[in-house]
Amino acid sequence: MGRIALAALALGLAAPGHAADASKVADFGFMAGCWQNVDGTTTSEEQWTRSLGGSMLGVARVVADGRTVFSEFVEVAEKPAGLTMTVALGIGKPGVAFTRIPGGPDEVVFENQAHDFPQRIRYRRLSGDEVKARIEGQEKGVAKGEDYPLRRVACP
Repeated sequence: MGRIALAALALGLAAPGHAADASKVADFGFMAGCWQNVDGTTTSEEQWTRSLGGSMLGVARVVADGRTVFSEFVEVAEKPAGLTMTVALGIGKPGVAFTRIPGGPDEVVFENQAHDFPQRIRYRRLSGDEVKARIEGQEKGVAKGEDYPLRRVACP
């Protein structure tokens, strides 16, 4: 799972000393647009819609040596339980829901402790043009994490 979870988002950017409303998709709005990472012959990319109607939609893919090796479809939406990220790997696959939990400054974190791996998906804004997506949790009893640095690029 989770390269968009490769990571998706002004990130709980309340004024210092004030709590953010954890249910608002606008907190993830910094992810709107196109993002990419190129590492040798592998290109990872995400594209996010703007926040509208209480939701954002995202797609991600990884292309290695000229072939798509991973794809994912994501919805970030305001739900009764709070801000929820639902991730589906590939078209027509059932989605897995992750609910927002408190994170650090400039960060939106989603969690699903019942999921195999990852249990947490993090998006941390480093600057207006740089984001680090991270998936983490336990896999077979061992702590594991994967980082996905992304840079803003022009949308095609």
